[in-house]
Amino acid sequence: MLLERRHAALARPFRPLGSLQERGFEGGRRTIRFSFAVAVTGIVLNVTGWAGNVFLLGSMWDRADALAPPPMRSPFSPPVHAILQFASDFVFAFVLCAACSPSPP
Repeated sequence: MLLERRHAALARPFRPLGSLQERGFEGGRRTIRFSFAVAVTGIVLNVTGWAGNVFLLGSMWDRADALAPPPMRSPFSPPVHAILQFASDFVFAFVLCAACSPSPP
């Protein structure tokens, strides 16, 4: 039986270069779809995080900062700190999309 499988695998027809290019294009579509899913998921995570901080927690952040100030300030400048906070949602979105994406056929 194992020998039959090997012979069947060797008997497959040769695929010309054109079919490889077609499969490469399909891979490009998958990459574009995956990148779009990561971008949309990252934006949704950023917007929901912002809305939660502003509308749900709003004044509680001020009270929490007064009662329990952070042990140390951020070592980064404010613009770098904001970019890192923004980018972390996209890193999480990438991992989430990679974990939840179906495997290629």
